[in-house]
Order: sequence, then C-alpha cells, then structure tokens
Amino acid sequence: MHITLTRKDKTPYAIDGQITIDGEHICDTAECITAALPVGTYRVALIRCHQHGRKMPVIIPMSEAASALRGADTHITPLLVARPKCASCKKLKCVSNNTPMPRYCPMIKPGNGVCNRQDGSIIVGERFVSGCLLHPVTHFNRLYERIRKSASRGHDITLTIV
Repeated sequence: MHITLTRKDKTPYAIDGQITIDGEHICDTAECITAALPVGTYRVALIRCHQHGRKMPVIIPMSEAASALRGADTHITPLLVARPKCASCKKLKCVSNNTPMPRYCPMIKPGNGVCNRQDGSIIVGERFVSGCLLHPVTHFNRLYERIRKSASRGHDITLTIV
C-alpha cells in the first residue's frame, strides 16, 4: 500500500496537508512545523506503543532516506536512523490523543492540534483551521484499519511526503 501525504499550507506553527491512498482522499493532516519530517519516502510499520497500549503506525525511514539523513544537519537526524525503541521510552502516567510523546517517535495518530508536539507525529482528522483538526479518532480508525489489513496481507506500506 502506498500512502501519499501532500502538504498544502504552511503557517509559522503548523503544516497542513492531506493523505491519499490510490488517489482517494482519506483525511486531512497537521504537523508541528518544528518537528515535521523531511520530504521523502518512509516505511510505515505497526509497532506496539507502550504509551498508547496498542499498535500504532510508526514512520521509519527507508534505508536510502536514513543514509541521506546521516549527513544532513538537522535536530532529528540521530533519532530517525534507528528503529524506534519503545521499551526505553519513559512511561507517562496519563496518555490521551493530544499528549506529546516523551521521545521523538514519528507516527500517524489522532489528535486535535499541533501545539507542544515535538514527537514528529502526523495527526489526522478533518481540517477545521490551520493546525487544528476535528473528528480525529474517526479518521484515524478508518486509516488504521486500511493499514492493518494491508499489513496482515503481507504488503509493504510506504508513506511519501511531498
């Protein structure tokens, strides 16, 4: 399965976009501008997040993207080149959809806004205003189900950010 994230609008705080699969609009997205992933192609894997207590779609760079990022001078480079180490992530007492994670761990997840998000996540929902989404759980569940079914069929799942 190939997921395309097309970034549309950029403000001083957020990057808004939309996710499409095979040309079909699935949902809108929002990312914190200071923690947004660079443009490129990534692999999406369902990994159990002990913060959320369930499998979450985690964004992992492809080998080409990881080697290109090693030479880049960005604050996210050393954290992107390795697979997420969920067990070493400090457990939070209370986690909701709007809780920023304690480590930089880019994933696709539900959430209402980008404020205080430095974990590199792409939040999904229906765009309300720049950086703010409505009905995030409904849209996330629909996208998650497509990713889960594709993974259970043994397909590779990729995310291209343009």
